[in-house]
Amino acid sequence: MKDIVLELPQISIYDILIDGSLFIIFIIVFLLGLAIKNKFRILIFILAFLIFIMLPFINITFIDNYINKVEFKNIDSKKLVYIDSYFINAELINKGKRRINECELNIYINKHYPFNPEYKLVLKDLKLNIGEKYILEKSIDNFKSENIKYIKIRCF
Repeated sequence: MKDIVLELPQISIYDILIDGSLFIIFIIVFLLGLAIKNKFRILIFILAFLIFIMLPFINITFIDNYINKVEFKNIDSKKLVYIDSYFINAELINKGKRRINECELNIYINKHYPFNPEYKLVLKDLKLNIGEKYILEKSIDNFKSENIKYIKIRCF
């Protein structure tokens, strides 16, 4: 139960508005399918079903690309020579529509199968306003690979 409570602050009013509006569109299309009595009825039901299935994907795409958009500029990231650590020196720029409080960096070694990140960095209490920059200087301990293939960032 404690894990659920910790994840709830990442749901914003924008998530609720986008999900609510798409759900209303689903209801309208579904009711339109009930009202029509010809051969297009099945197509409208399929369209309503697709809208319902696509709700979370549209929400994540819209939130990550428009509301909480962040530009990640890698300044100088490299594996350290004498210890098994990887140093990340990067710049985060808030290009979204609202203030960012927390970011999650998922670091992948294998770019072809990015299901589970090998390393995860959570940046809390950023308070990054629109247009502001944040210099990220972190090291990842026990890093066994030579380099990082892919970094995915999500901000809330």
